[in-house]
Amino acid sequence: MKRTTQTEKRHQKTPSARVRITPQSLLRGEYIPLGKACELLGGIDTRTLRGWIDELRIKTFAHPTDGRISLLRSTDVAKLAKISDRPVMLPATTRTRLTPRAALERQLADLQLEHERTIADYERQLADLREQHERELEALRRRIPAQE
Repeated sequence: MKRTTQTEKRHQKTPSARVRITPQSLLRGEYIPLGKACELLGGIDTRTLRGWIDELRIKTFAHPTDGRISLLRSTDVAKLAKISDRPVMLPATTRTRLTPRAALERQLADLQLEHERTIADYERQLADLREQHERELEALRRRIPAQE
């Protein structure tokens, strides 16, 4: 009798085992891509995570816009962290369950803060350039003899 490997078992799953989710639930942070989940679980290998998923029969979900990306519920990632005794810090959005509007408002606030920091950097650079310009002008004035 032929033994099936984990990979073969994974490919034997029926397409109905993967449920499509909405972009809104992804924005709320309810789902985490497998790669990100590996990072959150201390940088484990994706094969290790897939092994745990198969062993514990955790349901994965297809990304709403790219079906090649598998997603886990954030609650399942937290359970895996607890089972594997690994500390995990889920993003704030997964803990607070933001609405799509609140998630967009948070993104907007983050972008605004980033732009304000960039503007402050440009203003400092401009002040430095003005100071440098003034020093160079003063040096030129000293070199040129006073014309009377």
